[in-house]
Amino acid sequence: MPLSTKLYSTDDHKKVINGKDMSSTYTGFETGHIKPQLWTLDASDASAQPAYCEAKIEEIYQPELSPRLFSAIHLIDNAVKRIDDALSAFLSDDVVAADDETNHLHMLLNELFCCRDLGDGLGAIVNAMAIALESQAGVPLDEIRIRAFRLALGRLRAEPYLDFDSALAVIDRLEAAGLRVEPASLDKVADEP
Repeated sequence: MPLSTKLYSTDDHKKVINGKDMSSTYTGFETGHIKPQLWTLDASDASAQPAYCEAKIEEIYQPELSPRLFSAIHLIDNAVKRIDDALSAFLSDDVVAADDETNHLHMLLNELFCCRDLGDGLGAIVNAMAIALESQAGVPLDEIRIRAFRLALGRLRAEPYLDFDSALAVIDRLEAAGLRVEPASLDKVADEP
């Protein structure tokens, strides 16, 4: 069945990436990939079937146009590696190595916070993760909390321009994993009459 027509499911604006037409509106996310949704129609079949064309964020944005974005992506990639290594160490019963990796992650988060001008969502999530690590007061993260960090970093990697309302949902998941995402001093101020 030869494909004769490509229709974009969201609008008529097409972006060409490496010689391929891509939709400018994206649906869903996966770590490091954005999936523009394309609808393809067969000439003999009137029913449309969705197909996804994966594109790395680096293919959509060029480094010379947004050096801050590429700095953030590089830091997020390093943070993802650190949290993956922490999870591997934790699952191998090496709590010291897992804690060492989360300490390295904390340093990367401080540096990543400097990229918060990319969006309120990025700044809010990075700030919440940094506070969560500080709130541990030296106690190593457990598996549930490590996985919560991994999901948050995956979301940032896929959507560095995440809006603040979407970031709140990510922060809520961190909190649901038992992480304290607000400074302790803020709790004291809120409790005083």
